[in-house]
Amino acid sequence: MSVRRASATVHLSTASPRRWTGLRTAAGPVDWPATAAAALAHAQATAELIPLRGRASYVGERAVGNPDAGAMGVALLFWALALYRDPTSRHRLTPPAGI
Repeated sequence: MSVRRASATVHLSTASPRRWTGLRTAAGPVDWPATAAAALAHAQATAELIPLRGRASYVGERAVGNPDAGAMGVALLFWALALYRDPTSRHRLTPPAGI
C-alpha cells in the first residue's frame, strides 16, 4: 500500500495481513535516529520564533528563547520511537535530559 504525501510517496510494507513490517520511503527504510535528530533540531529552532497563534501568543516576544512545547513533545515522541525501532541507536541520540 502507498500513501501520497506532498513531499514524497511513503510505502507501507506489509509482509502479511497481520504483520506490519515498517515504514519505507522511496530511498528505503526510515532512519529513525536521523528522523529523531531532525525533529529535535527543528523543535529547538522554534525558540527563535515569535508565537502568533495559540496559548503562547499571549506572551508574545517574551516567548523568544523558549522552544515551542508542542514541537518539543513531538521531538520526544520521535526520540522514543527511534529507541523502540532501533535500540542500538542510543549512542547516536541526544538524551532527553540534554534537551
